[in-house]
Amino acid sequence: MGSGSSVPAQSRNIAGGGNGGGGGGNEAGVENGEQQKVDPRLPYPNFRELFTLKNYWKTVRRNDRDCAKMIIAKFVAKIL
Repeated sequence: MGSGSSVPAQSRNIAGGGNGGGGGGNEAGVENGEQQKVDPRLPYPNFRELFTLKNYWKTVRRNDRDCAKMIIAKFVAKIL
């Protein structure tokens, strides 16, 4: 409730997995049981690790502004 997570996001091709286009959510390769390929230049052995890392960063980005405000407030309070 209120987190916005219930709204489906558009799929992005962050791993360079091929599959042709700009991602539409229903990619035929994934439906047929094929595993998504990770760009070999990335240091991840499989797509699952890349996906997990991307989701961890969603939490960080969601909270970075609040954290920055708290750090600035503590810094200013310490100076005064």
